[in-house]
Amino acid sequence: MFNGPVKLAVDSGASTLVIKPNSSGSIRISSWLKPVDPRDRPFSLGPGCHPRAATSLVEPEAPVPPPPTRYQPPPDSDGKYFPRSSGFRAWFQVRRALVLGLSFMATALLFAGQGAQKVGMGKSLYDQSAAARALYAEANHVLGWDLTKISFEGPEAELTQTKVCQPALFVHGLALHAILQEQGRLDDVSITLGLSLGEITALTAAGVFDFATGLRVVAERGRLMQQACEQTVGGMAAVIGEERAKVAELCHDFDIEAANFNAPGQIIVSGDKAKVESAVAAAKDRGMKKVIPLNVAGAYHSRLMEPARAAFSTFLDTVPFHAPRLTVFTNTTGQTVSEPAAIKAALVRQVVASVRWEDCMRAAAAAGATSFLELGPGGVLAGLARRTDKTWTVKSFSEFSDLAA
Repeated sequence: MFNGPVKLAVDSGASTLVIKPNSSGSIRISSWLKPVDPRDRPFSLGPGCHPRAATSLVEPEAPVPPPPTRYQPPPDSDGKYFPRSSGFRAWFQVRRALVLGLSFMATALLFAGQGAQKVGMGKSLYDQSAAARALYAEANHVLGWDLTKISFEGPEAELTQTKVCQPALFVHGLALHAILQEQGRLDDVSITLGLSLGEITALTAAGVFDFATGLRVVAERGRLMQQACEQTVGGMAAVIGEERAKVAELCHDFDIEAANFNAPGQIIVSGDKAKVESAVAAAKDRGMKKVIPLNVAGAYHSRLMEPARAAFSTFLDTVPFHAPRLTVFTNTTGQTVSEPAAIKAALVRQVVASVRWEDCMRAAAAAGATSFLELGPGGVLAGLARRTDKTWTVKSFSEFSDLAA
């Protein structure tokens, strides 16, 4: 461990930061020593790191005031700069030992998707935290119906409806986020991602939306997706223990789609219910040992959701998007997304596209995440993480007792 602050020259070498250790052993930006070069972005030294990011630590130096608000590029500029805002988009984190044997860590937040909900979720948060109570009260006001009562008391059949469970999981995740923030436990967070609807929760945590706007977005998404389910006859099935190529061949032959790549050997297929049933029956003849029909309301993340996608796109035209303060990974590609227009396009496409959750998790780890905090009920995402890479550290938070651990 080191006693900061320490001066660190980053990326292009044109900017310098003062960094200080947190109690956890990770680092945070303390102040800038020069005007900020837009080429200098928060980065990690994980696999695939660009060699220009191999920086050097020098002698401790006293903090100085924040950088100027404007930056003038150097004379040798090629003009191919990242926007200035990208340099502030995430907390500065470094993943691996660098020089002098120092270790740095980044933490990623994980937000749950549909299916993780259960009656009673969030009740202890509401009872024990004023911040959580405020969010649930605001949610009831924004939605115009009693989300709190359905979340805490059910009935399960009502909570399971797409138009209900999506906003319920969104509020539950952000209530956990608010409490952890109050406890000062999110200082090391630089990355956030969520499974399906959880991507909207992650974007809200990253500052793309305020709470009320994010809630309206996820509620409209849930309403439109439930409407699409009611207009079609869809089904889904889980394919366990098979490679992507073999599942892709099955999907092609039966005119269905891969809806989720959750973890190695766990892929969900989706489509017309009769076609999914035929694919399940044929899978055994193809040597697929475990293909399980799922009890779902419709064919999520397939072309049967096209009516929802089109209407959701129109709705999002009225919604303001902001650049995220954290690094965010999108389900549609498994890669980062940062420009507001690209974030909107990804949310629209996600309604009918495959959720590449395994890809998101691997990319987050490669970007520097050495630990993950799951904010949602059931520990589903922790289970998928263990299935993907047993070396990853994942801590799950669902109720208030988890926050005291």
